[in-house]
Amino acid sequence: SHIFWVYAINSATFVQAYHDIARRLKLPICDDPKTDICELVSRWLDEEDGHWLMIVDNADNADLFFPSGESDIPPATIAHTQRPLIEYLPTYLNSQKLLLVTTRSRPIGQDLADGEPGVEVLPFSSQEAMELLQLKAKGAVGSFDKHITERLLDVLGCIPLAITQAAAFMNRNRMTMQGYLAALEKDKQSLVDSLSLELQDHQRQRGSPNSVFRTWKLSFDQILAQDPQAAKLLSLIVMLDPRRILEKLLRRPVKKDMDFWMVLGTLNGFALITKEIRGETYTIYPLLQASMQYWLKQRSQKAYYASQAL
Repeated sequence: SHIFWVYAINSATFVQAYHDIARRLKLPICDDPKTDICELVSRWLDEEDGHWLMIVDNADNADLFFPSGESDIPPATIAHTQRPLIEYLPTYLNSQKLLLVTTRSRPIGQDLADGEPGVEVLPFSSQEAMELLQLKAKGAVGSFDKHITERLLDVLGCIPLAITQAAAFMNRNRMTMQGYLAALEKDKQSLVDSLSLELQDHQRQRGSPNSVFRTWKLSFDQILAQDPQAAKLLSLIVMLDPRRILEKLLRRPVKKDMDFWMVLGTLNGFALITKEIRGETYTIYPLLQASMQYWLKQRSQKAYYASQAL
């Protein structure tokens, strides 16, 4: 039996993973430069009768899997493969041949799963977040105060990557949890500065962003490229109260009902906003709000959207 892991952040990492698979399996002619390695591995996956699981991780860029004529992907990137990446994924799946795709985009996940709904990974529960922080922050100075820890996890939104990054910061700088929390709560810039640092997590793929803000920036950039109207609406949303965003306020910049629901679909698809039960308000994570405002500031657009929100 085999477990194959494919990092699909771009076509180069996808092809490299398929090269590694071909070598591990000792497939014939895999070292021939004229061989389409992705096609070779794809055929083996469909024809092999053994047990295997393939994990396609970070499949967030729709243009890599479903390129359109208007794709913004540079030719050098497309040249890594001869066909769209979806054509190299296994097609014959059963209880012995399993494919798992991770993505920040719900529409991409559904398209790669032939329309089947995905499993949404929610933020940790308070207990899960507490356990992760205690596991990761072993180098922090002082004992764990339950009240301080709960406040810190609330600031971090119980998001695993944010918790891991905060723990790495405390470990490296020998800080107490209380001191770290006080620094974060002092002003929003302190939060931005802390969670923009690239502190290495050796369990993450080398080359993938370890910063919370850099990770979300990938989503922001993709939305801007694929749905500029959604990017504009999100830029306005992050200037509002993150815990009570009225739907009627969001409708003003978008004139047509169909356009409005498509824009919301994009933001929902990337799990950037959450609709409340009664359906009249939305929420976003305060950490996401700070991240997006930081992104807008880098693009010299924060002041403009702040004025639009008034």
